[in-house]
Amino acid sequence: MTGRLQGKVFIITGANRGIGKAIAGEFLRAGALVVISGRDLKRLESARLEFENMGYAPISIAADLCDPEDCKKLIRSTVDHFGKIHGLVNNAGLPARGRIEHIDSALFAKIVEGNLNTAVNCTRAVLPELIKSKGSVIFLSSVAAIQGFPNAAAYSTAKIGLERFAEALRIEMHHQRVHVGILRPGLVNPPADKRVLTGDGSFKPVSHRGHQSQKSVAKAVLRMVLKRRNRITMTPAGRFLSAMKWLAPGLVRFILIRTQFSSRYETTEDQ
Repeated sequence: MTGRLQGKVFIITGANRGIGKAIAGEFLRAGALVVISGRDLKRLESARLEFENMGYAPISIAADLCDPEDCKKLIRSTVDHFGKIHGLVNNAGLPARGRIEHIDSALFAKIVEGNLNTAVNCTRAVLPELIKSKGSVIFLSSVAAIQGFPNAAAYSTAKIGLERFAEALRIEMHHQRVHVGILRPGLVNPPADKRVLTGDGSFKPVSHRGHQSQKSVAKAVLRMVLKRRNRITMTPAGRFLSAMKWLAPGLVRFILIRTQFSSRYETTEDQ
């Protein structure tokens, strides 16, 4: 697929490490002109230099996507540099876990903001450019959007909201021919320094390992853009859960009740 995005401009959010960085690499190899964005300027510059050492030339723009004005600046800076935008990959997010009785209202809102509002803010800012280019906007969702998971109520709420937003956007953008894609990874192998937000407001290391690689997710995002796919649920387990949610919701609920204290419900999507 090398060269199939030659000259196309894509913004990848949350691209200073993990899945976002892997996505940026796949798009660069496909010939795209890539903007990597993240809040941590030091990590962002490190990622940019790493890509430059590989022979690529992405640009890096630091932004706090919780701030709509920062999102507008990200889009303006990209247009100022490249003159156009063909796609946005909403990868930035806030991994979190914690039982609902341990999460106060402020923390719940923070998790929703970090996983839903960030994507909404950035998408709203980029839409005029995507309408011009008939481009793509991709949302990194989760299997947690299929079924609310124990130990991840706030995270599931945000991801379910993200998918409903994307579906509404797809309908509104139909006549403008803007492609809207939703990707649902399963549990992804996190980087060594990955941490998740917990119910007490602290960040703790991830202990549960995933069963798919960051690279496989990155390749799925690229495939989604190239084929303008609407939705991909990546893993067999995710596809099975999606089917069983409709065919036997009582069985799904029974299994989750019986296994709700298992570490398997630790959220490890690295965004």
